[in-house]
Amino acid sequence: MIKIAPSILSADFANLERDIQKIASADYVHVDVMDGLFVPNISIGIPVVSAEPGRYVQPCCAAGADRVTGLVAAHT
Repeated sequence: MIKIAPSILSADFANLERDIQKIASADYVHVDVMDGLFVPNISIGIPVVSAEPGRYVQPCCAAGADRVTGLVAAHT
């Protein structure tokens, strides 16, 4: 089954609630966190990633997130 997960990166952050309401029929709302390693850090980035985002998994789930995913890159 195909799932639809539009990203808030393309939303108007001054009208985020309005734009999220426009995609209310989507399966998920995708929040991009870019670390600048694989792609440029042009969104929610380094300050959020470096602030121990793991501690926010439970609060995100409690707030209604259906899925919380992540990619961890090992530096050698």
